[in-house]
Amino acid sequence: MKLTVIFLFLLPPLCFADNTFSQRIELNLSLPQNNTRSQTFLPSELAFQPSAWLEDERLYISFTNAEGYYLHRHQFSVTTEQQSVHIGPLFIPAGTNIIHETLGEMEVFYNSVLLSAPIYSESNIVNLLSVQVSYQGCSDKGLCYMPQTATLNASVRLQSEPLLLDITH
Repeated sequence: MKLTVIFLFLLPPLCFADNTFSQRIELNLSLPQNNTRSQTFLPSELAFQPSAWLEDERLYISFTNAEGYYLHRHQFSVTTEQQSVHIGPLFIPAGTNIIHETLGEMEVFYNSVLLSAPIYSESNIVNLLSVQVSYQGCSDKGLCYMPQTATLNASVRLQSEPLLLDITH
């Protein structure tokens, strides 16, 4: 009992002595029990780069993943706050089956994935659509990121246009 009380009095000074203490604890709790202290990980916005565009009355969302990073198939969702537009069912292609050390069997996407959904509008013409895309991914080195949401501004893309969009996380 006395040992516990002493530990509790020592813990707050340790937290304030190093302002990254809690970040390291959070990171290490998310990792498997191998040597992860020397691992470095990309920020989520660099590990998983989404983009979106509109074409033929459909919304397309593409993700490009950094090498060694993957997205969970079951974690994708898309919404919009634009009242005059409805997004139909999201088409998600089949992924690669893996067995995750702690999460078990799942489908994931390495490299890239293209999602799509029909869009329905009261005005029948949608040239710009702001959408919120939710997703979650992991690194092969063991870190799984918290679920993320990105706001993407999708516009009508001409066949010759490159995929350049404003992404806000």
